[in-house]
Amino acid sequence: MKNNYRSKILTMLLVLSLLILPVTSFAQSELIVDSRSFDNMGSITSMKLGESNNSFMKSNHSDYFDFSDVKLSNDRLNLKGYVNNKEFNLIGTLYASENSSDLIVGNLLDTTNHYEVLYFGLSTNPSETLIVNSETKDILKKNGYAGFLYLRDIQSNDMKFIEFNPTKIISKNNFKSMLSNLQVCNHEDQFWYAKILEPIEVKEVDLPLVENIALSEPRTEGLIEYRGLITPMAATYQDTVYTYSYNVSGAYVDESIKVRHYIDGPSTLYSQGTFVAKLMIVEEKTVSSNVPSMNSSNSNMKIGTYGDSRVDVATSPGDYLQQVIWGGTYYKPGSIDVQVGWSYSLPGANIGVSANYTNSSIYTSHTYKSFDNVNGTYVRNDGIKWTKQKHQLIDVNHNFDHSFTVNKLNTSGNKTFTANFSYDVSNGLNYTWGGMQSKTVTKSYYCN
Repeated sequence: MKNNYRSKILTMLLVLSLLILPVTSFAQSELIVDSRSFDNMGSITSMKLGESNNSFMKSNHSDYFDFSDVKLSNDRLNLKGYVNNKEFNLIGTLYASENSSDLIVGNLLDTTNHYEVLYFGLSTNPSETLIVNSETKDILKKNGYAGFLYLRDIQSNDMKFIEFNPTKIISKNNFKSMLSNLQVCNHEDQFWYAKILEPIEVKEVDLPLVENIALSEPRTEGLIEYRGLITPMAATYQDTVYTYSYNVSGAYVDESIKVRHYIDGPSTLYSQGTFVAKLMIVEEKTVSSNVPSMNSSNSNMKIGTYGDSRVDVATSPGDYLQQVIWGGTYYKPGSIDVQVGWSYSLPGANIGVSANYTNSSIYTSHTYKSFDNVNGTYVRNDGIKWTKQKHQLIDVNHNFDHSFTVNKLNTSGNKTFTANFSYDVSNGLNYTWGGMQSKTVTKSYYCN
């Protein structure tokens, strides 16, 4: 009887101990492997950036890694381990891929500050996933389930590409059910290469100018509603496509953004009319011909991250500016900080667009500025500056929107309203790839 009783007690204690252990937690699992074998857990490859920073160069030394502890609770992951005896403690959130039903993506931070986590992913379809280590590519595809942990050593700047069997994090049978409960990742968490690689090619293509497309009144653009004389309206715009091409371990990826430089206004101006000048993103995409999971309707490209965005305008002789209104739809991480500049000229003088103004003011709350004539001179030049980082265009339909009220003073005839758009377009994850751009668009009209 005593033996049976003791046996029951031991059984109950064993059951209780199993119940309180985290289901997805394990310790000292002896997962150390080298880059020659995927039989146990995975492989690790150490690489540096090539001389031109647009490719990876494999290191000759051997590395090893170990996952010592994993905890997963809902979408929160804590992954502990080390590479070559340098520990990491990764904590963060798991997300669904933005474009693949076979991929989970992580946004993780190393609390030891030894590594920057470039990428964490789990894939049930490795054959359509970007794989850095060519030596294990066939094994990963055959396995049908793969994990990816890409680290940058903050001290040495070496990249550690760990590709592993993720069964002990999430079983393949539970993958789909977990994926369905996750929020969609940020683009840069999945398309990680732009954090470190320079494009192998940068292209800028101006599409054909589109002129005098008929519009109707009233019109609502962005956050500004325009109402004026019921008169025929027309739009003129120039689209430019910027493309950055990357070579990510043999996978070619093109990221592109289409930027529109837009003016609309009256076909005929009688005494007063409203001209709209807008800088906007009309298309983004990422395309890879050989890695389907790297196709997207988004990109890492942004406007206004590392340089100010400006719209500067000028009127024809005989016309002048009465006021400007600004608004739009854009990413605004900081406070409002818009600078307005203006200059006075004689009404009949021939002037061009200029970014150098005799007067300027910074506005933190107002969204308009009215002008008065001064001793027979009138405001003929005006410009709006959107401060870098405080105002960014990052998504399709994001725009900086401006409404200029133009008055006729005296002369009639064929005239033009001219706007110059200047802005920084770049890979928003790495300031070294990008630069300032400048485009000028002219809208013609008849002044009655």
